[in-house]
Amino acid sequence: VEFKVREAALFVDRLLKDALQSIEKSHRIVFANLVEKLSEKQSPYMKTWLASWIKVLLKYDPVLMVSKMPKIVYNIFDFLDTFNSTDLRENADNALQDLLKSLAELEWPKRGEIIAESIGPVVKRCYDSTSHPIIRLSTLCWLDEFIRLIPQQHQPEMARE
Repeated sequence: VEFKVREAALFVDRLLKDALQSIEKSHRIVFANLVEKLSEKQSPYMKTWLASWIKVLLKYDPVLMVSKMPKIVYNIFDFLDTFNSTDLRENADNALQDLLKSLAELEWPKRGEIIAESIGPVVKRCYDSTSHPIIRLSTLCWLDEFIRLIPQQHQPEMARE
């Protein structure tokens, strides 16, 4: 029975990814909200699907998915601490990298807003005592990238020296 359920879930996953290509923005918003809500789930299968759905949403509506970043990034970093699934770790790392790339492509005012909203969850994940060293390293890399994504004229004077 478990095999049939898994096969059915994989089929639905493929259908959802195909549907994202052709649906209206309002339906993508509903789907992005679902991804946000499900990012808290602990199931390895759900985490794998979420990482791949994030990548698909970034492909078809990067601004929408990046706007969800402050609410999902804390949980997505948690996906990196799944050592019994190399695929999940790889998918999560790829989704995180794609999120950063999409953030970098936004114009400054919007990029600055998202960085400001996302920095708290990233720092919190970094200092979470239960975080694995891989997660801490990834969050530090994100903080470094956040600094690089801030135009020099918006950085504090001391940071430029």
